[in-house]
Amino acid sequence: MASGRRVIHIHAGLPKTGSSAIQQFLLQNRDSLKSKGLVIPEALLGHRGDHHEWMYRLGGISGRDRRRAVAEMTGWMDDTDADTFLISTEFAYLLMRFGFAAKGYRALRRKGFALKFHLFLRPQTDFAVSAYPEFLRNLLVPQGFRPFVDRNFMPFARDYGGIIWRLAAISDEPVSVLPYNRVARDLGIWWPLLESAGLSLSPVDRQSFLTPGPVNESLGPVGVSALRVALRRVDRRNLVHRWGLRRAVRKTVLQVTGNFPSESGRFNPMTRKYRAQLWERCRDLNDPIARAHWGEPWDDIFADELSLLPRFSVYRRQRDDADSERARQHDRMARRLIRRINEASAQISAARSGVNLVRWFGAPVDRLADRVMKQIVRGH
Repeated sequence: MASGRRVIHIHAGLPKTGSSAIQQFLLQNRDSLKSKGLVIPEALLGHRGDHHEWMYRLGGISGRDRRRAVAEMTGWMDDTDADTFLISTEFAYLLMRFGFAAKGYRALRRKGFALKFHLFLRPQTDFAVSAYPEFLRNLLVPQGFRPFVDRNFMPFARDYGGIIWRLAAISDEPVSVLPYNRVARDLGIWWPLLESAGLSLSPVDRQSFLTPGPVNESLGPVGVSALRVALRRVDRRNLVHRWGLRRAVRKTVLQVTGNFPSESGRFNPMTRKYRAQLWERCRDLNDPIARAHWGEPWDDIFADELSLLPRFSVYRRQRDDADSERARQHDRMARRLIRRINEASAQISAARSGVNLVRWFGAPVDRLADRVMKQIVRGH
């Protein structure tokens, strides 16, 4: 066991800021990082290099699961001779705001570990476009882009200062805020994170590390359209009517849509006018953050993102190439997704059909939780 001060660096996202690429990099280079004093815990490490499963337990409603998560992680760390660790999961903040992760973090501190959070920020205009397909894939609620931004996205992402404040309240050190801009992406988004965690590598040292290729590419216009069509049909048929069932079916949706054919065009439902309005709505809150953490105005840090005006690009089945191969591909994608959701829903329901008093008493709560979630998302 290491002596002295032990630090857990937690890369807390945000989502859609290169987290999957970072996690793949950490997984590929675990041995090299360990040799330089930065250890990626093996406990509950996902096959993609993330610690999502551990964070689900740490931030869940069950106190028993939280205690187990803390014990398993700290027990693994105690068995090493290291004192500096790095955990990466986009749910590190989300499960503190919407779950019970803060209690888990306090338990880690009571075990003698200091916490330091690392957070990447990106302009809300680009964040919203990237987050929308993930919102559909994870919550399975068919909602248009504008309602998603106004109802769900902006209350969460407009004030990055609130996110930083919540993390700082539970952290032993100041939160490290990093820009997710084109410069960082071109250099390799993992390098600023490692430097923020205290590991500075020379250009020569960096050459010995493996770098990931494309990771977790976003859905294109056809894929997003097929996903929305499938979710509308699922919603009308009430196939996903319980919160537990929704979470289970989510895995099927992520798997199927992850194997959708790649598209050359990028999904972008934001017009130039709406994008300019959104940028201005967030400027008064973004600029003080940029000046405080980076010493420059927000517009200077994200100059490339501000000057780049993506082309409006969505796919509408009944209007765009109605008789083309793209339309046939769209229909195949939607049919495949609906079929797999049907199969998963039937299998899960059959597995739960036996007599189980815990499930029987919990079924009304399960349905109520799903109804509340949909009301929150839809605003009615």
